[in-house]
This record gives sequence, C-alpha cells and structure tokens, in this order.
Amino acid sequence: MENRTTYIDASLLVSPSSFLTDERVREFQRKLYVRAKQDKEFKAYSLSDKMSLDYVIEESYRRVKQNYSKGTGVDKMSFADIEKYGVSKFLKELQTELRTNTYRSQAVRQVEIPKEKKGEFRMLGIPTIKDRVAQMAVKMLIEPL
Repeated sequence: MENRTTYIDASLLVSPSSFLTDERVREFQRKLYVRAKQDKEFKAYSLSDKMSLDYVIEESYRRVKQNYSKGTGVDKMSFADIEKYGVSKFLKELQTELRTNTYRSQAVRQVEIPKEKKGEFRMLGIPTIKDRVAQMAVKMLIEPL
C-alpha cells in the first residue's frame, strides 16, 4: 500500500500505518533538535499549536497505549472503553480542546501502594488517558530541545 491517507474529518487526518505518524513526529523532532543546536539563543515559542497536529495526537495516543498499565484515572475510562467510544472521535475531541485552549486536565486518582515494610504505603497518582495523551504530546515536542 502506498503512502495513502484517509480523512475521517477535515481536521483529523489518519494514516493507514502508525509508521507514517512516527516518521512525521521524528522528522519534526529532528528539525527542532537541529535548530536548537545551531542557534543557542533559539526559543520555541509556538509549540502549543503543534500539540494539536493530527500526527502528533495520533502518535502520542499510540505511545501511551503501548506503555499502558491497567490502572484507570478518575474517569474510570480504559483503552477498551475508548475503542468502544471510537478512537477517532476521542482524538478529535482532544484535538479540538487543544486547538481552542479549552483543555483542562482532570484530577489524578490516588492509589496506595504497599511498601516492603508492613503497614507502610506510598501514594501513586494515576492520570486519565486523555491527560496521558496530552502529556505525551508535550513530551514529544519539548524532548528535542
């Protein structure tokens, strides 16, 4: 199959292969890295609009799903629930929130994890999948800098 893409919505472009989104993200990261290395005074002021790019959102979702642990956030939504709801619909909604600056992170679910010593616990925070995807998008964009 060639480098064919399909449109789900005018604002959300989905590639037939995750390889294509990974390559586009890596190419963008490489450009940022080279620019930051060449110019020590370089400041990346406009990365917030890049978070809502279709391939950045798709790749961040893929990476979050790849590292998924079975814990769910305060919304109790798992990847199976998102797939029932529709991945493209979920990503389109997140993309719209990021573009319109209406995205707000949700509370983090606190879980107590037992330590080796009996009776002692440590707190573990579990963010929602939507928050994880947004955080991964930020990470992918600032990592090269």
